[in-house]
Amino acid sequence: TNYPEDNHKVLLTGDIDLDGKTWNYKHLRCEFDGAGHKIYNVVIERASNVHFFNILYADIHDVIFGSKDGQTYDGKSKIESTYKDGGTGNNYIGLFLQTSPGEVEIKNVTSYIPIIVPATASGRFRAAGLICKGTTNEVGYTTRIEGCKTYGKVSILHTTAAEGVSIISGMVGIADLAANSTNKLEIVN
Repeated sequence: TNYPEDNHKVLLTGDIDLDGKTWNYKHLRCEFDGAGHKIYNVVIERASNVHFFNILYADIHDVIFGSKDGQTYDGKSKIESTYKDGGTGNNYIGLFLQTSPGEVEIKNVTSYIPIIVPATASGRFRAAGLICKGTTNEVGYTTRIEGCKTYGKVSILHTTAAEGVSIISGMVGIADLAANSTNKLEIVN
């Protein structure tokens, strides 16, 4: 994969406990090798787009989110929107977000993290357990997902119908793709 700016590899060498830590999403343009490790007690609450990584050109593989033992939910992790301003624009929420054209591969990633749009939120949401791809009539998105699992519940609990339709997906949420584009999505079990 072409990593146009950073061209490096991140190797996770141990589990990460984010209990009591603030995580502001990171832009990822590299290979992220989780080496089978776990990132747990992930609590992300913010308005507008809510996610762990904004991925552009990236390969993410062999990592578990939201589980201390790698087999069950840690009981604390969550990704939750606090957006309350309504409006007609889309708000994306998921573990990963891809907002710019590029090549992304996600392989052997497991997530136990619930994705939550609470009843107190307002707006139009695109929610997915793994990745949301938000585009505005752009082309050049290539996304390949292989061997991934999501166990966290994805929920949109608000009921403000006047703001437009929200979209929910267990694994991949794609919205606003350009007509006749070259965008590609491949999901391999």
